[in-house]
Amino acid sequence: MNTLTLPRERNVATLHAAFHTLEGDGFEVRRAIPSSAFQAIGPFIFLDHFGPIEVRPGEAKGASAHPHAGIETLTLLLEGLSVHKDSLGNVSAMGPGEVQWMRAGRGVIHLENPVTEGPVCHGLQIWVNLPAREKGREPLVRHLRARQIPAQVRPGVRVRVVAGEWAGVRSPLEAPQPLALLDGFLAPGAPFGYELPPGWNGLLYLVEGGITLEFTPV
Repeated sequence: MNTLTLPRERNVATLHAAFHTLEGDGFEVRRAIPSSAFQAIGPFIFLDHFGPIEVRPGEAKGASAHPHAGIETLTLLLEGLSVHKDSLGNVSAMGPGEVQWMRAGRGVIHLENPVTEGPVCHGLQIWVNLPAREKGREPLVRHLRARQIPAQVRPGVRVRVVAGEWAGVRSPLEAPQPLALLDGFLAPGAPFGYELPPGWNGLLYLVEGGITLEFTPV
């Protein structure tokens, strides 16, 4: 079991399991946001965990062409291969550890499909609500290779800064509002501390394993 240390003045508002539902062309996801407890956490309005899904020839299910507007979507692929295409003319294939970031702005159409040669497809997709002033901006798509995502590494801990900034490390993704998105791995028993900035809310999503929360003075 790992330990995550948080400021003492914070508390846990809710603790719940993601629920199962179908998405896209019929693949199963575990949805953490929205839930019966809340509709959003800060600017984060959607969190789906898909897979690990075994991908077999002729049976792969993705998300056929569909529109987005007024939000950002961020897909983090943990295992497998996935192809993204959009109405801006972008075509890219994602591999493990890579990130597809799309600022939908005033509107974009895209599709996402697993590559059938991969043994599994496994990852997270997060939606971020854009501030009102940003909703009409031109859409933009970026694909970050795993090597482009900066990380803090120390014994038993690896934390990648996917968006925003943490511990002096800044992501190359330019978010239009203050936020941080970290992809972390903790070896069994390894501790990790995070100080939430004043006024921020936090969300911890466990892909696998368990964790103990401790609240200490900062």
